Amino acid sequence: AAKIDSFSGNDIDTDFSIGYTKYVNEWTYYLTMMMSDDTQLDRVVYNTSGNIYRLPESAKDIIYNAVGNADTLNIKAKIETYNGGTKIDQIQLNEDSFWSGGPHENNSATSKY
Repeated sequence: AAKIDSFSGNDIDTDFSIGYTKYVNEWTYYLTMMMSDDTQLDRVVYNTSGNIYRLPESAKDIIYNAVGNADTLNIKAKIETYNGGTKIDQIQLNEDSFWSGGPHENNSATSKY
């Protein structure tokens, strides 16, 4: 099946990639992105380890609605392995946080500069 080796990216408005080891080139690998409550954000064929991936606008809308005023949200990444139509394996990574990118007031009323 597969093994997740790396995960990079922490802002939902930019690119990220998941590096993984695949054990059989002929199998099909799907990347599924989910929120921590298992709400699915996106699922794509992901046959090349380390490919650049960007969340679609529909997934960002789900995230923005879920986080409200919070700045971060934990995201799960899952790689599923299929041989034809038969699911062989899945591996999941649960530890990454994404910045919600919401509006912030960064000016300090007490700052001199």
